[in-house]
Amino acid sequence: MHSAPAYIAEIAPSHLRGLLIALKETLIVLGILLGYLVGYLCNFASGWRIIWGSASLLACVSFVGMLFQPESPRFLASRSLGKAEEALKYFRACENVAEEFEGIEEAVEEDSRPSLLDKIREIWQARKAFVIGGGLLFFQQISGQPAVLYFAPTIFTNAGLGAQASKFASVLVGVVKLVATTVASLKVDSFGRRPLLLSGISLMIVALALLSFTSVWHSSTLASRLIIAELMVLVTAYQIGFGPISWLMLTEVCPLRVRGNMVGLGVSTNFAFNIVATQTLPILSNAAGMSGLFALYCLVSIVSFLFVYFVVPETKGKTLEEIEVLLGLDAKHQHSTLL
Repeated sequence: MHSAPAYIAEIAPSHLRGLLIALKETLIVLGILLGYLVGYLCNFASGWRIIWGSASLLACVSFVGMLFQPESPRFLASRSLGKAEEALKYFRACENVAEEFEGIEEAVEEDSRPSLLDKIREIWQARKAFVIGGGLLFFQQISGQPAVLYFAPTIFTNAGLGAQASKFASVLVGVVKLVATTVASLKVDSFGRRPLLLSGISLMIVALALLSFTSVWHSSTLASRLIIAELMVLVTAYQIGFGPISWLMLTEVCPLRVRGNMVGLGVSTNFAFNIVATQTLPILSNAAGMSGLFALYCLVSIVSFLFVYFVVPETKGKTLEEIEVLLGLDAKHQHSTLL
């Protein structure tokens, strides 16, 4: 699942790259919504069989589909220029790819097949890219939204909803996530990455501050309804910014020669801090209460806003090779720096 953004980034034209990578997040959110919905409908003893069976069927369809897809042109270029050009023609559905292929060919000519030590050195030299992409994945997880989502039914129950009503509210959360992600995906190539990130994080800060304030009076009916509404706003804000943009930025800023390695490190970062956020949520909630927990996540979101504002560049409309040059990570620049 998490190797998909790298593959999509390498096969997509620059003017559609943001849309196509963000749509991957949209389809993931659609899967989450379907999981919520199936879980809500299959609330009986053997319902788990239907849940796992339907998921397995979709996985099989995805596996069979990928068997018929070629490798990306940028991956093939370091192995066979002829196959790389054919792959590019396949993905562009046209024969006239000379200008784009020339840029790919130049990038490959600058790189050699490195040894393991050289690869480690290249990853270190491209650390600026990982600070940007990995930093977004880090803040994405510790901002609290993913962890809050895992405990959504419990939070809704604590807000005064019954067990079934809490599960239904979780389905509504999935619907809100899907709508927000779809809108962000359709607009990422026109609005740009930074505006969506900054807007989404700003809205998260507001939602978390309100949740911290409202949670003090969660026992009242009005406060319970406000908590539900504020959680919906939090989910919407996350899916406008962090949700679709983090993986997009990681695959865009990493140079071709280390993109696979960087995405692998990104996946490790994502899951490591997902575990940290998930495991610490109950502990922090018991220690500081829900109000204190949301206040802490609010502070983290403020720091993440500053990170995006000062560190994350705009990559809208640029080819992957142009982004390497923008960040000073192209092989030519790296070689001149070493000299």
